[in-house]
Amino acid sequence: MAFGRLHIAPYLSELLEQYPLIKVELHQTDNFVDPAAESIDLMIRIGVPQDSSLRMKRFGEQNYVMAAALII
Repeated sequence: MAFGRLHIAPYLSELLEQYPLIKVELHQTDNFVDPAAESIDLMIRIGVPQDSSLRMKRFGEQNYVMAAALII
């Protein structure tokens, strides 16, 4: 859930300044969410989509690196 805190939340004040009538609710969860059932207009999901009936646009890739520290 660090993604929202690091990459979304810092820009919300600027968005609300430019569009003062917009209502923003930011929910962060690791659980699967059905956007139609939850009345969600915009959702950012990290991972493989489970529902191909949704309109989606990829806007980035996430690479994984395994790292470890040597314990002496």
